[in-house]
Amino acid sequence: MLYGTQGLIKDSDLPHCDKLETLAYNMYCIEKDLIDKDMQSSHGSVSLTSDLWSDIQIRSFMAVTAHYIDALGTLRDHLIAFCKIEGHPTGVNIAHALHEVLQESGLVNKLGFITLDNASNNNTAMTELAEQVQDEIDTFHPEWNRIHCFPHILNLAVQSILKSLRPSANKYREYMQQHRLAISPATETYLQAMELSPVDSVRASIAACCSSGTRCEEFESSIKKGNKDGSFKLPDGQVIQLPNLQLLHDSPTRWGSTFLMMEQYELMSLVCPSLSLSIMKAN
Repeated sequence: MLYGTQGLIKDSDLPHCDKLETLAYNMYCIEKDLIDKDMQSSHGSVSLTSDLWSDIQIRSFMAVTAHYIDALGTLRDHLIAFCKIEGHPTGVNIAHALHEVLQESGLVNKLGFITLDNASNNNTAMTELAEQVQDEIDTFHPEWNRIHCFPHILNLAVQSILKSLRPSANKYREYMQQHRLAISPATETYLQAMELSPVDSVRASIAACCSSGTRCEEFESSIKKGNKDGSFKLPDGQVIQLPNLQLLHDSPTRWGSTFLMMEQYELMSLVCPSLSLSIMKAN
């Protein structure tokens, strides 16, 4: 800019990074002060939701979102903190970080409910936090004021059900055999599907199709070739075009990821036979 203006402005006329950093921080402080005052003047209590993540260096970070009804009766929510947890993410350290957030925003005496996942360190965190705030708010209870994260509970239930599919089919067969009862054709088909562990089969197929960067490229090439040749057909013979998507892996800690994996695999399953054939020919 100095070169382009040919001496019309000086270096001192330009805001440097330290100045911009100061301006950004001052703007943040102004906005935070407005939000804090809005929460402090809210009707009733202020409830929180919080979760932790780890970065590539295994450092733990905590996000805290506040939920409240403002002075005009409108339901509001704000991300009021995203902070690093000092040391290991123990219950004591989590409670200390939450308490600091509450003190900084002046919300200790307005604390309502806290939504956390079901990790054991959060049990300790709630107990520790209740002890830290008892002098300012004696109505806060580590169990009564905690809401367990429903998606986390649902995810645990889904994982448990998936693991029990094959054992459940075996138990059903044993029961029917013990009582000399016949299994209907429809039930037999269902039991066979349970015994095949379709989710495990899909995981194995995805692992084979995405085992390397080369395999992923081959998967993409198979999509392009199938779309060009018109070889992707529905059971009724209708030719379809598939989107250029890769298969998804699921993770026990990524809620809903098993459903998304199965959904995308169903969409892209027509690619897998042609890719498997090309891999077999290459070997």
